[in-house]
Order: sequence, then structure tokens, then C-alpha cells
Amino acid sequence: MAADTCVYDDAQTTAHSRAHNRRTRATIKRFCYREKLLQEQGTKMIRVIFTLIIMSLIAGMIIFAAPESAQAQTYQRRVIRNGRVHWVRTKKPSFYRRHRNRTNMAIGTGAGALVGGLVGGGKGALIGGGVGLGSSALYTYKLNKKKRVYRKVRHY
Repeated sequence: MAADTCVYDDAQTTAHSRAHNRRTRATIKRFCYREKLLQEQGTKMIRVIFTLIIMSLIAGMIIFAAPESAQAQTYQRRVIRNGRVHWVRTKKPSFYRRHRNRTNMAIGTGAGALVGGLVGGGKGALIGGGVGLGSSALYTYKLNKKKRVYRKVRHY
């Protein structure tokens, strides 16, 4: 309800109409109060439902975020002895060793975009990123290939 519906001009009214207006004003005030209560209850209910949804999502994420135990997975490295291939258990490789190709590509792209941005602005950053990506791909996949191969074995 608008706030101006509760305002009445009693200056030029008769006694009968003033009594009627008092009753009408009381009814409107009760109606406004009820409507305000319903709005507050509705927002409280929405808050409760929203809070429950967020809490259930967080509880579900905890299940997936739990790390695997150390016995659940091992890493093996390929070793060639006397012309035969053996897989030897080894400790977990470093982040760079596991993601060498992606890391090199990302560093090359970022460096190229930085140099291009310094030289030629926004368009230069785009061109420099492309050149950096190409040169880092050439280095990673052709000039200095990855030599170690790891295999993750999961024991469920």
C-alpha cells in the first residue's frame, strides 16, 4: 500500500464522515500492518531456504574435497634395464614435472603478451601472446621434449 492512503483531510468534513474516516483509517492501518508482517515473514522464509541450500552445497563439497589416502595411489616411473621396460614405484613428482608442457605454454604466452603489450598496447598484447604461445610450443614439443613418463596407479 502507498503511504498516502492513510492520510485524510479532516478540515472540511462533517461529524458523520469523520467517524467513518476514523473507522476507515483503522481498517487501513490494520491492513498495512498485516501486509508488512506478511512481507517480513516472506523475506525471513526466503533467507531460511537460501541458508539451507548454501549449507547443503557446502556439506556436499566437503565430501569431494577430502583427499585420498596415501595408500590409495602410487606413482610409477618407466625404467629400461637390459632392454626390458620396468615400472618402478617412485614418489610423487613435483608440480612442474607433472604439468611441464602446460606450464611452459602458459609462461611463454604470458611473457609474449607482456612484451607485446609494452611495445604495442592492447593489439600488441594479443599478437605477442600468439607469438609467445607458438614459440613456447616449439620449445616444449620439438626442441626439448619431455623425457620422463609417469604413471599414476590408483588402488580402490
